[in-house]
Amino acid sequence: MKNFILSTLILLLSFSSLSAQWKFHDRRLARFEAESADQIQDIISNKIIIDKIDGLTALIYLNESELADLKAKGYNVKYIPDPSKEYADWLWETTKDSDDPLDDYHTFEEFTTELEAIVAANPDICRMESAGLTVQGRELWVMEISDNVGVEEDEPEFIYVSTIHGDEVVGLELCLYLIHYLADNYPEDPQVRFLIEETDIHIMPWMNPDGTMAHSRFNANGQDLNRTFPDYVDDPYDLVAGHPQEVKVAMEYDQDHNFILSANYHGGALLMNYPFDSNPNGQSVYTATPDDAWFIDLSLAYSTHNLPMYNGSFSQGISNGAAWYTITGGMQDWCYVWRGRADVTIEVSNVKWPPPETLPGYWEDNRESMLAYMMKIHRGIRGIITDAVTGEPVEAIINVNDNPNEVYTDPQVGDYYRLLPPGFYVVNVYSYGYEPVIISDVEVLTDGLTRANAQMTPAEPGYFFDTLEGSTAAYSHEPVTVGYADEWHLSDSRSVSPVHSWKFGSTSGGGYSNQADGALITEMLNILPNSTLSFWHYLDSEVSSTYYPYAYDGGLVEIMMDGSPDWNQINPLGDYNYRVRNTGGSGPFAPETPVFGGHIDGREAFFDLSGYEGPGQIRFRFGSDGSVTREGWFIDDIEIESPAGSGTVLSISIADEDVHLSWDEIAGVTGYNIYYADTPYSENYQLLDFTTDLSYIDYDRVTTNSTIYYKVTVVWSLE
Repeated sequence: MKNFILSTLILLLSFSSLSAQWKFHDRRLARFEAESADQIQDIISNKIIIDKIDGLTALIYLNESELADLKAKGYNVKYIPDPSKEYADWLWETTKDSDDPLDDYHTFEEFTTELEAIVAANPDICRMESAGLTVQGRELWVMEISDNVGVEEDEPEFIYVSTIHGDEVVGLELCLYLIHYLADNYPEDPQVRFLIEETDIHIMPWMNPDGTMAHSRFNANGQDLNRTFPDYVDDPYDLVAGHPQEVKVAMEYDQDHNFILSANYHGGALLMNYPFDSNPNGQSVYTATPDDAWFIDLSLAYSTHNLPMYNGSFSQGISNGAAWYTITGGMQDWCYVWRGRADVTIEVSNVKWPPPETLPGYWEDNRESMLAYMMKIHRGIRGIITDAVTGEPVEAIINVNDNPNEVYTDPQVGDYYRLLPPGFYVVNVYSYGYEPVIISDVEVLTDGLTRANAQMTPAEPGYFFDTLEGSTAAYSHEPVTVGYADEWHLSDSRSVSPVHSWKFGSTSGGGYSNQADGALITEMLNILPNSTLSFWHYLDSEVSSTYYPYAYDGGLVEIMMDGSPDWNQINPLGDYNYRVRNTGGSGPFAPETPVFGGHIDGREAFFDLSGYEGPGQIRFRFGSDGSVTREGWFIDDIEIESPAGSGTVLSISIADEDVHLSWDEIAGVTGYNIYYADTPYSENYQLLDFTTDLSYIDYDRVTTNSTIYYKVTVVWSLE
């Protein structure tokens, strides 16, 4: 007992010292009684940190300056006591000298010791690892539970995260209950055995221990960790740098894994809150993801087993996040947008820090919910993507039914998982350097994961086709003119093949910059004789409303062969549609330079490369003058094809309304693409079909006085 009391005193002194050193935050809890929904929307739009909204009443965190600003608007707002902090302060003061500080709640030292004991008792299925350190140097512990801990397997990875807000502690204790339950009931319990043997389970019970030990929502630097993740609305770059310490640790740990399903625990309300939390307008309105039905299904899987939640103040115990109130920087939107997985926020208790004797009741309310939610990782589509030649795993992107939410293979194993409701799906597999793979009619049943494996064929050297759904390693981009803007970036705003394209323009949805001159450059390519470059593009740029066909801004294509010091502009079949007007030197292009300009709505452009052979690079260059901007230039499905061969004859005949095409055989090809157009201009050619035969019939194409243009190109195979 003497030793234990001594260690407790050392902990207390250390904690007091840290409290004096670290300023957790300068905000206090306040109650805002709004007179209208517009006033509620005003505090949301001004990024006030919101704890909870109930009708026209909001609990918010304000510093003195923010309080003064709201009062200056005539708002009814005032500081109030923080009941969770007051209770935690009282609990600590009354138990700190006992043999169980905080009663059934855990101190960080107790928490660490308990995890270590679980691992020691269950080394075959439990492994404890640190994801990293908090601001104050505490470990962010993660417990992995699996029948092969520490081994990459062909099985889905799951993670629960809790207590991202330090004063919301029920989820922390629930996670500890769950860890014990899984370890204690394996292998006898059938459901527990299935989960442990078929899932790689990770649990991070305590993401903000610094905040908890200070009885604070915030971390030791006064930051709200669930408002500071990258966000597709106001922080649209998935970069670790610039974020709070604990968020950095969580992001880096996440990026080292391939989690398929997750959830994060909060307190202060009782509901399942699913994405999106944010929207571009910042309005508290229902903002559905493309997987809205699946998120509702996931949320109900949890709430239906938790009767206090299901019968609470939210219908069926669930709500779209933005419909409740919109925030930016939340974990669940980051997981969905950048990690390609479903994540929900579980508000598990109306009281953030309830009496410790109520914790067993919370566990009873949530046990079946926690297990049922985890089981949802086993419904959808799974597969392994490998190289057809070597059999090695391929790092690929998986798109299902053109849904913009893509998932990724685990590069170590090549396995992927796409969680889906029952139905039939088309699976598209993309990876740079490989031919795309399409798997049709994949059926998802009510239970279980349907397997859809794929072997990807490497693209033939000298043949280049990129849908921009895999790695971007084949490209670089840079400003051409010193001092001008380069705004090339990967975008999901407009595309031909789902979901990405290269865009020159703003990342936030506005116009491109004035005085821009940026080049998107391919890697060195092996250009075969008589090749053709093609790509799909969308364009919206400034042109003259008075002097047609003159433009102020636009895009063009250039080529540079290996050994040459210069880039040379190349012209599309049918030529560019505009010329650059004299801008008095404010733009990067010389007057009369041919460019793509104005509005081009998803057309394909073709460039004859017959004058070029050998190693070379292609660059797409966009420039603007000093005023007026538009949306920009989007490039997708970039392709370089070799022709059907020297001396190959394309024969055409007409019978009734049908056009009969035939051509000479070319050895070593996969097949032939047939294109048609009603003009010879490149942007009008459309892909008609693909065939492995040496002839093709275009039925019912001919009409009176019609003119039709055809071309046939080769798709090479790998021998």
